[in-house]
Amino acid sequence: MNKKVYELLEEIKLHSEKISDWEQMTNIFANAIKRKGLNNEEVEEISERIFREVRKK
Repeated sequence: MNKKVYELLEEIKLHSEKISDWEQMTNIFANAIKRKGLNNEEVEEISERIFREVRKK
């Protein structure tokens, strides 16, 4: 996992503890991707990790 992916996952984790509305989470995710300038492969990696976490809950 590269540094940008790790930082984004940490940012999403921080926000997800405060927000339960999925629309807000989607917006946070989209805005974070834009700020970090991730490529498609990195976005797919993050998406897979998030979905794994969601399935656990």
